[in-house]
Amino acid sequence: MPEAMEGPVPYTVRTLFNEETTVEREIIEHLKAAKLGWTWRSRDYLKPYRPDEREVLLLPLLREKLKSLNPAVLTSDARVDAIITKLRGCRDNQQWLAWLKDGVNYKFDAAENAQDVRLIDYEDIDANDWWVTNQFSIDGKSTRRPDIVLLINGIPIVVIEAKTASRSKPDWREGAKQLGMYAEEIDQLFYTNAYGVGVNETRMMYGVPGRRLQFWLQWRDPWPHEIDEFDEMKVSLYGLFDRGNLLDFIRHFIVFVTKDGKTEKVVVRYQQYLAVKDILNRATDLTLPAEKRRGLIWHTQGSGKTLTMIYAARSLWEDPKLQQPTVILLVDREQLGDQMDRELNSTGTDNVHVAASKRDLEEKLSGDYRGVILTTVHLFEGMPKHVTKQRPNVIVMADEAHRSQERELGTYMRSALEGASMFGFTGTPIENDDHNTPKAWGYVKEDGKIERYMGRPYTVTDALRDGVVKPIHWQPRVTDWQLHGTKLDVAFQREFGHLPEEERNKLVNEGAQLNALLYHDKRIAQIADDVAQHFTEHVQPNGFKAMFVCREKKAVKLYTDALRARLGDELVEAVISEAPQIDPEDIKALYLGDAKRKALLNQFLIPAASEADEHRDKPLRKVQILVVCDMLTTGFDAPILQALYLDRKMENHGLLQTIARVNRPYSELKGHGLILDYYGIFDHLNEALNYKPDELGDVAFPFEAIRDRFRQTFREVWDIFPEATVPRDGSHDAFITAMTILRDEDGAEKRFDVGYRNLRVMYEALQPDEQLRDFIRPYAWLTK
Repeated sequence: MPEAMEGPVPYTVRTLFNEETTVEREIIEHLKAAKLGWTWRSRDYLKPYRPDEREVLLLPLLREKLKSLNPAVLTSDARVDAIITKLRGCRDNQQWLAWLKDGVNYKFDAAENAQDVRLIDYEDIDANDWWVTNQFSIDGKSTRRPDIVLLINGIPIVVIEAKTASRSKPDWREGAKQLGMYAEEIDQLFYTNAYGVGVNETRMMYGVPGRRLQFWLQWRDPWPHEIDEFDEMKVSLYGLFDRGNLLDFIRHFIVFVTKDGKTEKVVVRYQQYLAVKDILNRATDLTLPAEKRRGLIWHTQGSGKTLTMIYAARSLWEDPKLQQPTVILLVDREQLGDQMDRELNSTGTDNVHVAASKRDLEEKLSGDYRGVILTTVHLFEGMPKHVTKQRPNVIVMADEAHRSQERELGTYMRSALEGASMFGFTGTPIENDDHNTPKAWGYVKEDGKIERYMGRPYTVTDALRDGVVKPIHWQPRVTDWQLHGTKLDVAFQREFGHLPEEERNKLVNEGAQLNALLYHDKRIAQIADDVAQHFTEHVQPNGFKAMFVCREKKAVKLYTDALRARLGDELVEAVISEAPQIDPEDIKALYLGDAKRKALLNQFLIPAASEADEHRDKPLRKVQILVVCDMLTTGFDAPILQALYLDRKMENHGLLQTIARVNRPYSELKGHGLILDYYGIFDHLNEALNYKPDELGDVAFPFEAIRDRFRQTFREVWDIFPEATVPRDGSHDAFITAMTILRDEDGAEKRFDVGYRNLRVMYEALQPDEQLRDFIRPYAWLTK
């Protein structure tokens, strides 16, 4: 026998890394700290508070808090029992969150009026009991023990599922997926839920349990605390679980959005919350002069500006310092007004009046209307001065504030609303030579200089990092017919160089040259052929839709006809502004009218192939390509759009807003938005965008980058299975060896899952690219 080792063993491990020691305990210790102020209760401590493990409400504590928060209403045990019975009988999360926000309106006796019973004290945070527990065992369809549960006054509000990075699946996603499973198996825990959290040692993500993981987000600001931004998990922890913030979320920043008959819960994003707090801080300080109650907010396209404005309107309306204000949501065109109106309706926002005319708007403002008014800036034209009598509790929030508001119409608006707070929102940065926008909306600092942006801008780079938008890739197409810059002269010489000099001289100016080429029969036909082929091979098979953006109504007519001839009338629709006094008859034939246009834009959001019962009476869902020139390039939010075919000159915010139509997340197959450039703009992108490079970031990436990324990702996935040990011979032994690698090698299964998912998205986007030829069989091998 070998001799026993003498002396102490030099290597000792007291405890291995695990979820409880490295994540759960860390979170609980921070929650217990004075900065956050939660009280930890063990599961043994909580046993007397629950009659059984099916019950998730801590009934004795809830009973005590109901009495203390409502002494004038709950004057007997019978009344308390009535409220608890009502609460225990509710299985609807939307109703529960409404009760948490506003209280339970209850009629105790036929002879009494209904009264509100508060569940939470929003004025005195410390009047509530803030408890946190772990391993909270619950009986449902099966017995589960969520890692951490946070309760306010005995009501579970947040559930946290922790994972450790020392396991083979270290991702927060595993925690989020587990919460989705809990939402089905122990659903009673989620009736009262504000949001769920998936976390490991390095990252904390929050979202709605059961919702797709692409909609889970990271909270990236610890306000009102100071935390080193390097510790991302801790930053999220302090931002999400500051007690004041959490009450604010419940009260103002969780909405239920109903669209197409389906209701989804939406929880605020960190940049939205911080922007609203900035607005509130300025607008509610009525001791400040009007020029200091203003600011310009830059949140990039697709980051939720419209919802930010709705959050702000709700918060302003309910702030007691403003004494029931007038909140004006200002847009510069009817199309954006329609979108804002839809969002207000879909979120159930109350007290909203949509101005129908100049007279209607003036009557509301002069009549001291209190609530939210949605209007276009055009309705202020000619309005008298001081219509709102210089009231300081009038707040204007303008969408796309870099446009017409600072011109003549803006002058009328500012004169009528003198004394109001003014906040502008923009989805694009301020152009280098734009001095009017900061002057019109910017905060005047103590040194007399004008603030460029209020708060921290939310840039394209930020949105891409957070997964709020998808990257945009661009690809030049039919390059012989591109007309931007010097390409115009080259194309003109090729097509018209054979003409006699006298005929060429008639076309010498740039406008005549452009028109002659832009509407050349051969050019229209070649581009239409290319669009039809690309759409049917790359876009349509994945269930996405597209938009064709051209120069003017004449081009819309030509391309609509050409694409219908190739794809069918049902698939292609033109959307243009209607000016019957000046449009020729062939253009009038494209008119849809307001009712059909609104129906089309709503139904366009539905997959064309959907046979769901609720979609069968919506025939316009089958439209898959919209042809436009002066509409839908801004404000049209359609996540199903993946491809935008561009054949017109654009620049600055117009170009940025147009290409951003394709950057909204949709499904896992939508890894990016795609711009097909027929005009040649993207070859000179820097010339078309007059912005500070450090503000703009990367707005679009060459299509070739997808090919490079595909090759790189393919190699990474392929190399998971070394050919020396996993021969590509289709044998049973090779299959078992590959499965063994995924099972036994640390991280191999996750690398394959993530890598193959990305590979599939890029393969579908590239196909039938000739450069895929050498990958067809290897890709099929990985797929099998």
